[in-house]
Amino acid sequence: MPLLTTRAGASSRAFGFTALSEVPEILGGMVLMTPTSVAATGTGSSASIGTNGSVTFSSCATLSLNGVFNTDYDNYVAVTQFAATTGDWSAGMRIRSAGTDSTTGYSTQRILADNTTVGAARPSTSYWSEIVITDDQRSGSTFYFWGPFLSQTTAIRATNAFGYKNSYFLDIAGHHTVSSSYDGFTLYPLAEAFSGSIAVYGLVGT
Repeated sequence: MPLLTTRAGASSRAFGFTALSEVPEILGGMVLMTPTSVAATGTGSSASIGTNGSVTFSSCATLSLNGVFNTDYDNYVAVTQFAATTGDWSAGMRIRSAGTDSTTGYSTQRILADNTTVGAARPSTSYWSEIVITDDQRSGSTFYFWGPFLSQTTAIRATNAFGYKNSYFLDIAGHHTVSSSYDGFTLYPLAEAFSGSIAVYGLVGT
């Protein structure tokens, strides 16, 4: 039997409720966060919020999720699936507030396992770099955000797995040094458009 608690004003989607001011939460669990809005750019692009709060998107040059970080939770995790049309590509991420991306203060460390080769690098960019690299095979990524809505620096960790060269693994750790409050983020491929789905969860009790 899971331990339960209540939080006034917490997401009503945690257990499928629609009209309660207080809903039960599983201690140490995750609550799906519904974006206040999404924005997609690119020829023929589309993005929509599902009834459960997850986002599906297609042919995007950029994809922005707004209002997924708030006062309810300090830390978050985003679970994604991506696919590109053709070729290999990488994607960057920027944290954002009130519909505007932050373009300064990023650092990234990465470890990449490519076939039988393992390497590391420290890119210097205006975004968290190479969070996803893939070809026309679907890939999966999980992002962890620590304190994005708090007025402090933000840390990120991303683990990516995909089918390029049979098996490809990318692990990144990032830091954003601007101590401001952010409510969302933007993903964008550095080459072609991408499609897929993404769901953001608040981490209970962290």
